[in-house]
Order: sequence, then C-alpha cells, then structure tokens
Amino acid sequence: MTVPGARRVAPAAVAALVLLTTACAGARVPSAPEAPGPHTAVTPRQAVQILSAVDATLVRAVQSRDATRLEGRAVGPVQAALTAAIRVQAALKLAPSVPPSPTTPRLMLTLAGPWPRWFAVAGPSPAASTPLLEVLSSPDARSPYGLWGQLRLLPGAVLPEVASATAGARTLEPGATGLAASPADTVNHYAELLNRGDASSFTSQFSTDAYRTELNAQLAADRRDFQSRGVGQVTAVHSVAGDPPLAMPTLDGGALVIGRVDQQYTATVTAGRGSVRLDQQLAVLAGRPTVSSQLERRSVEVFAFHVPRAGSSDKITLVAASRSDVSATGS
Repeated sequence: MTVPGARRVAPAAVAALVLLTTACAGARVPSAPEAPGPHTAVTPRQAVQILSAVDATLVRAVQSRDATRLEGRAVGPVQAALTAAIRVQAALKLAPSVPPSPTTPRLMLTLAGPWPRWFAVAGPSPAASTPLLEVLSSPDARSPYGLWGQLRLLPGAVLPEVASATAGARTLEPGATGLAASPADTVNHYAELLNRGDASSFTSQFSTDAYRTELNAQLAADRRDFQSRGVGQVTAVHSVAGDPPLAMPTLDGGALVIGRVDQQYTATVTAGRGSVRLDQQLAVLAGRPTVSSQLERRSVEVFAFHVPRAGSSDKITLVAASRSDVSATGS
C-alpha cells in the first residue's frame, strides 16, 4: 500500500478511540495506577499514542528509503523485514510502501512486569484482505515500544478473547503449564510439523491450517520444477528463533501464543546444468540475477496460536501468520 502520510489513528481521533475502548470494557481509563497492585504496562491512551508514533516513524523511514530512520520503532522480525523491503524498493525504484495498519485497533494489553514488555492490537485494515494482529515490544525502560510483528489472520480464523484493555492480561512464561502444550513447546512442535509434515509426531496436536497447506504446496511445486528440468534440488528448514515465545491467557482457560520461526530455503543447482534466474526482488537481496551453484534465501515467520487448556479435546489452532524474505546469498 502506498501511503504518502498515513497514520493508524489521527491525533483528533485518539480521544474517541480511547472512549470507545473503555466503553466496550465498561470502565474509566486510569491516567496512572493510584495504588500498588496489578496494572497494565501501558494504559489504553498510551497504547494509542504508541501506535500513532510507530506509524509516523515507519512512514518516514520507508518514504526516505532509509532503514536507519526506523529509530527503534521497528524491532525483531519487522525490523528485518522492513530493512529488506526498503532495500528492494530503492533498487527497483518502486513506490514507497509501508505495512497496512488496523483502522480501529482492539487493544490486548498486558500487565506490568519484568522487561522486555509487550502488548498486541488487532483489527481490520482497508489495505488487507483479512484483519491484522500486531505485536509491539520494548526491551527495557529506556527504549520505546516498536512494532515487533505484524501478522494476518488466516481465512475464517477468530482471535480468542482475552482480558479487557483496562484490566490487562498477565504474561505467561515459555514453560507455562495448564495448557495442551507450553508456549515454547507449541512453537517448537509447529516448526517440526513444518519440517516433517505428516511424518511429524505432532501432526494430531494441530488443526489443519491454510498457511501450512500453501507453504507445502509451493515447496512441492518448486521441487517438481527443478526435477522436471533436471537442474538440482530444493530444501527448506524451519528453525525456532532465539526470541522466547510471547503468551497471554485467554478467557476460555487456554492461551494466545505468538512465536518466531526462521526459514532457510536452499536451491542447489547441479554442476553443468546451467543457471536459474531469480525473480527481481530475490535478485536484489542476493545481489545477482542468476545462480549456477546455490541459492540460500532466509525468511522470518511469525505465528499466533490459540492453545487450548490442558485436558481439552480441542486442537492447537494457528490463527494468524506472516512470512517475509529478509536476506539471500547466491553463487
């Protein structure tokens, strides 16, 4: 989406959005905690202000084609993805394009606790075919919140209900119990499922999802293409990243779990079989239009799961996902 000067929430609309958020929650927005005890890391009003500041910074960085101007407002997977996107847009002289934004975000705030801290927002966008789920994170008290992940809800998926924005949800540790699988195991098992498919021992733990179906279909098509031309082979490996998974309880006793997985896609060209031409964007990242030996493409994937409570007959469901190419090398 080309955005000449977009903002997720215009300044004049901030007050109205805060009123809408609190009306839905049935409570007044506190300006600050008045007494010790559980309270959200950011108030609904602060969350809206953070979203507006993040959008403004991303617009400036993309329009100037300068990833250094992200200034901590894009972190983790989004920083890697936007840095690569800015490089591609500049090289191909494409119109500046920033990520779409929820127009009326549903705030999913977490309780104050140790750093890093995070919260999420969700909502529709006119620039996206399905609603968005965004994760914002701050590593320490001195750093601003930045956009860590932007996922798209899968067709037909519904985000589970969590605590109201004024009450806030506690965060769950990677090894939290009382769930069908801990947050860490959920992400680890899904990565293995992506790697091994039906041969994985965790197949029955997860519902079938469109992301996995489409990813496997594309990989199979690439392999058939290489084999039919006799030029080599294609492999893809999904590895859980070092970022610990993020999780909050859902009102049904389960959890919303968000985690990062890195994919390395390798296409090996058999010696003497010629070369393979890369598409324009991949050629920019690899720094060459063709490869005659090997291509390694690295992508970052972010997944959001609804994990049922322990003892439930329900399966773990992937509700939102994103995937972005962040680098490539070729020879």
